[in-house]
Amino acid sequence: MKKISNNNSYSFIILAFILLLGSCSKEKAGNANPDDHYYISFKANGVQKEYSSNGVTFFGPQDTSGIYTGILGAYYDVVGSGEPQLSLILMSRNPCTDPAVYQDPDKAVTNAGVREPQVVITYLEQGNTDGYQSLGLFSDLTGQPGGYFEHAVADAKATITEVTSTYVKGNFSATTYKSTDVSQVVNLTEGKFYLPRQ
Repeated sequence: MKKISNNNSYSFIILAFILLLGSCSKEKAGNANPDDHYYISFKANGVQKEYSSNGVTFFGPQDTSGIYTGILGAYYDVVGSGEPQLSLILMSRNPCTDPAVYQDPDKAVTNAGVREPQVVITYLEQGNTDGYQSLGLFSDLTGQPGGYFEHAVADAKATITEVTSTYVKGNFSATTYKSTDVSQVVNLTEGKFYLPRQ
């Protein structure tokens, strides 16, 4: 069984995102305006999904490596172990608060010349603790004959279309691979998000 390594340089960002979501209220989306319906919607292998609980967006300042980070995500129902969730991690040399396109295999290059993925999309299905993820750092290895990711594609894409002081809107798509077996694939299509800003 093939396994994606957990030793990625952005592992700390994923952990921070999980803690951020976990610290949110367990009420639906925690909207400041009850008329707003925050969500992440998408199709997973053609099946329509909508996650509207604990929606969150966090835009970090430029770190010492010269990279800005954006974290967006939501749960299906409530925060808890094994609950369905979807998250997007964005990295750029420019503030993630600007409307922009983030995509694999393009990279955000740090001050030291390290090539970080512009976007990593993680999808967790009900009761599945392994999860699915776009290739991110591994995207440079895709399509190489005889390689570990020979038949994989690095096609994650997220577009921020609108940013205000209270919400973020945009769209996304990705081919995601199970973390413990890259032969298992979930295609995320027609993704849209409308999320509150923290």
